[in-house]
Amino acid sequence: FKAGKGFEEARATQSNLLLGHVDTFVIEISARLGVTPAGIVLCGDLNDVPESPCIPPILLRGYDDSYVGDSFAGDRNAERFFTTYKKRASVKICCIDYIFHSASLRPVGRLATPREVDCPDILPASYYPSDHVSLLSAFSFA
Repeated sequence: FKAGKGFEEARATQSNLLLGHVDTFVIEISARLGVTPAGIVLCGDLNDVPESPCIPPILLRGYDDSYVGDSFAGDRNAERFFTTYKKRASVKICCIDYIFHSASLRPVGRLATPREVDCPDILPASYYPSDHVSLLSAFSFA
């Protein structure tokens, strides 16, 4: 989604457009194959924090964040959970990357994310070669 301060509403619009495309895809696949997809995963760098206008439309459509929930309580709610740690005008450490999934899927594993103490310097660094940390989730059918 569009990065940068001042583009929050643009990202919210992009979020709704993405959801509309997913709905259309599900309808087309269902019509062609005669079955509804068993599960949907939406993931990516959304360039926005959880409390932004971009994320609620996804959650309101019934998608869950695979890094939040009963299975893995705590991470996104933990102090300073982050998926990026970089310097622009100032140091920015926050969560802007996500793996969302439909209710028909249940996360059964995920890659641990680093803690701030694991990153003595901003990213990228020799220990994380990107300004974003990797996210990975394994799912089973609910």
